[in-house]
Amino acid sequence: MIPTYCRSSDSGIARMYLTTAAEFADLFVEEFDRMALWGLESFTSPAQEKLAHLSEEDRQAWLDIVERTASLPEALGYSDHFLYVGSRKVA
Repeated sequence: MIPTYCRSSDSGIARMYLTTAAEFADLFVEEFDRMALWGLESFTSPAQEKLAHLSEEDRQAWLDIVERTASLPEALGYSDHFLYVGSRKVA
């Protein structure tokens, strides 16, 4: 992971990390059995502002696509945020 710092106009300096989905998932491998890894924005990440202005019906259609594609490698690559779901390993 690459630690990155950026200036936010609201709160000074924010910390974020740039990583791949594989590196992110590796953070949990010792303590959890992976159940799912999702890219929360999927391939809509660059179009978030446009999605906010769609009709409810169109927005729901796009959200359905995001849900169906969130675990695909291509969708993980476009996502700004990951969600790891796992069960704790029994010692």
